[in-house]
Amino acid sequence: MLRISDIRIGSKLIVMSALGVLLVGGMVFGQLSGNRDVRDSNDTAFNQQRLARAVVEAKAAARGMQVGLLDLRLAATGPELGKAKQALADRYKSFHDYVDPLVAEAKEPETRTALERLQTLADQYLAAAKDIGTAKAAIVEIDERQLDDIPKVKALNEQIVRIGNERAQPIRAETDSVIEKMVGAAISRVRLEKDKATQQMSSAESMNMVMAAIAALVLIASAVFGVLSIARPLAALTKPINELAAGNFNVAVSGVGRRDEVGQIATAV
Repeated sequence: MLRISDIRIGSKLIVMSALGVLLVGGMVFGQLSGNRDVRDSNDTAFNQQRLARAVVEAKAAARGMQVGLLDLRLAATGPELGKAKQALADRYKSFHDYVDPLVAEAKEPETRTALERLQTLADQYLAAAKDIGTAKAAIVEIDERQLDDIPKVKALNEQIVRIGNERAQPIRAETDSVIEKMVGAAISRVRLEKDKATQQMSSAESMNMVMAAIAALVLIASAVFGVLSIARPLAALTKPINELAAGNFNVAVSGVGRRDEVGQIATAV
């Protein structure tokens, strides 16, 4: 059966050093792993916050498109009509400026689908607005040319109302619904990821404390082991060696029979 006294001192030192290195490596790995998890959660929370802000800005642009459509319907002259069309086009561009980059960056299928739906709704709303603009332009032309064509004006107004009720209004309602759901989901995700990051930080701290306690115990145990198996046996040899040096050869030497360096010294003495 292998005894501790049979293990060479160099091997004992290597084992003790290896244990210390492994524990330090475990602490470093745990710290890095915890930091990575916390960083990933914080990055996700930040991206969700950015998504929510961009979608809210897109909602403001959509509101601008709705105001532009209202101005289009209320326009009474050619310049007013042109101004309303330009405002509508500008807000449409702003809407896509906010949404298009999000589509390219979206990683979750559900988010990408919702963003692509918003793009489609904006395109459909602009198409409905253009049709209303065409009808309104015809009415403005009749008014400016002072043409007495009441039936045609009435038909054009009915067309404008129909487009607004059947196309523009449902698109606006769905756009608002999609945006509200996206903002709500993003805010909930931000809270979830922040809570997750907090829990991960707490877990990492607890794990580091446990690893530090284990490391301290192992180092203490290594020190005690070194004293009992190396330092004390070597110190026990000093007295017989001094006796021999003084000419007294009738001395008892401890450690004879050990297979490590202490035993070799004891045997030689």
